Amino acid sequence: MRFDGIAPEQVFAAQRALAPRLVRRATERLTPRILTAMDECVDRMERYIDQGPVFEAEARRFHDLLSRGAESPVLAILVAAVESVLDGLRDDVPVGDARRSPRTDRVEWNALHRKLQDALVAKDGDAASAATVALVDLMVPGASGNRRGVRGATRALSARTA
Repeated sequence: MRFDGIAPEQVFAAQRALAPRLVRRATERLTPRILTAMDECVDRMERYIDQGPVFEAEARRFHDLLSRGAESPVLAILVAAVESVLDGLRDDVPVGDARRSPRTDRVEWNALHRKLQDALVAKDGDAASAATVALVDLMVPGASGNRRGVRGATRALSARTA
């Protein structure tokens, strides 16, 4: 999904606004069963940090569980729609800083998921929101000094390890 005439910064800002709201809502609603499943995702992300397809699948599963657990289908649809636009923007941005390894990006990505998971378990909405903003910034090329975006890094590693 793409929108002509909308500046990338506007899309990034929308994701930074919407995703933390969804996470804050999830903080109040996630069941122990969903939290356990999410924790398993983060564990597998760490275990398979060098295997792009497995790592990506677990990250997607984590976010799917989070979205369902928030019990807000409309907000989840909005976050997914903005994410879809971001995917298109990421595809248009060349993979950047070759000095950063894809593994380094994945380690950082996994650490932020662990922080988010810990905040969700503690039902700490502020910490969960902060971890979410940090994740969004890591995914977005150019945000907070990041010049690659995790998906670009993941594609680069997948190409090297395939």
